Amino acid sequence: MRIGWAWALLACAAACATAGRGSQPASADAHRFVASADHLVGVGEGPTMELARRRAAAEIASQLGGRLRAEGWVQAESERSGDKSIERERIGEHIQVETDFARMEWVEVVSARTRGEMVEVVAVLDRRKAARRLRAELDERAEGLRAGLDRARQNAGLLAQAQALQLLEQEREAIESARRLLAALSPGEAWAPPVLAEMDRERDALHARLRAIEWEICLAAEEGADLAALFAGRLAERGIDAKSCGAPEGERARLRLRGELDATVQRMDHPGGYPFFCTTRLRYRIEGGEASLEAGGVAEGLRSGAHAATDACARSVGELVDDFLQRIGWLR
Repeated sequence: MRIGWAWALLACAAACATAGRGSQPASADAHRFVASADHLVGVGEGPTMELARRRAAAEIASQLGGRLRAEGWVQAESERSGDKSIERERIGEHIQVETDFARMEWVEVVSARTRGEMVEVVAVLDRRKAARRLRAELDERAEGLRAGLDRARQNAGLLAQAQALQLLEQEREAIESARRLLAALSPGEAWAPPVLAEMDRERDALHARLRAIEWEICLAAEEGADLAALFAGRLAERGIDAKSCGAPEGERARLRLRGELDATVQRMDHPGGYPFFCTTRLRYRIEGGEASLEAGGVAEGLRSGAHAATDACARSVGELVDDFLQRIGWLR
């Protein structure tokens, strides 16, 4: 989850409010700050003071490197009138603006006025003050990440180390998001704490060691050998050295994945959509000689649709493998 996800709808709302204002000039307070490169200015309008303030802040956020994401869809509908069947399609699109800025407390309201039933707010962001606050926050986060990396190294087992490192990815992503925001607030300023490069080296070393392990796949599947073979094949596509259950051991270190693989297939009867949906679930335990190794767990595949049941389950198994590998620390 990105730091700025909560601003997505607000940014869209601010854009709509801006479009509604047309070419109306901002207030004198806004002009006082526009002339200064040290401030960003946002104007928001809404039925309440708080909503107008949030829209002004979202307008400021959109100036700090916002990213646009559009998603379209087609929805089929059918209805019957007498002996006739009427079918229609609706086409929709969702547009979302994402930004790394999500700090309302840094935005200062400099003026507000009432226009009929609406409130118009002019807000500013002091770029230099915000950059100072962000640098202090980044220093603190870097220290926390370093402490977490030290704790991850203390785990005795390889998979346990990988799992601990995987848990630090969310904090790393928060740091990367804050770094992008700092670059937007203070162009030309680079901030790269050594702990990020240190974490990259640790992750690469662990990944190389994980690739050197062979896995014996011993799964009981509702669909028999086909579903288990499909799971093993998807593991191999991700770089896992997957062996069939009972395969003779070689010189490489081996872990055994033992469990039950289930698939739930649903048949849908509606026009314009997939007729089959499949959800997969793996209950597993990992057997090996490692200390501090989590013995097992549950991985879930997403509900996936297709025109054939086998294709729907194949898609869901792909999601199931990704979930499983993330749980053992394999994915980066």
